[in-house]
Amino acid sequence: MDRRIAFLTGIGLGAGAMFLLDPDRGGRRRALIRDKAVSLSNTSRDALDKTARDLRNRATGVIAETKARFGEGHVPDEVLVDRVKAALGRYPVHDRAVIVESDNGTVMLNGDTLSDEVGIILEATSAVRGVKDVVNNLTVHESADGISSLQGTPASAESASWH
Repeated sequence: MDRRIAFLTGIGLGAGAMFLLDPDRGGRRRALIRDKAVSLSNTSRDALDKTARDLRNRATGVIAETKARFGEGHVPDEVLVDRVKAALGRYPVHDRAVIVESDNGTVMLNGDTLSDEVGIILEATSAVRGVKDVVNNLTVHESADGISSLQGTPASAESASWH
């Protein structure tokens, strides 16, 4: 059995040597193999660099999130208003009809909304980091008929349908 394996190995090595050392096309074949090896090396290095950069960025993000959760005391009112507006913009609600104000961590919501959007708005607002309390002064409507700020499809639902 060992002789057969040695014989087949010898045949394979001989055929490979003939393939690469052929006087007519051997140089081209060797150059192709070299180019493929260099390309593989570069691709592997790029993938490793991207993976290392991704891991470093994720670790930095986790550290920043941890510091923000445990170390965050007072959040400025302007920042809190921007955070709430950004959070509402991620949901299919008429967020442009909602007026957001803040006073020392207490968020006041004013404006018009539909009855099926109230729960989403309140939940999204209370989940924002830095919000201590939510005061609901929203005017709730069963339908958008006659209320200009509630006309049309919510902005976040429009952008979601484009993707």
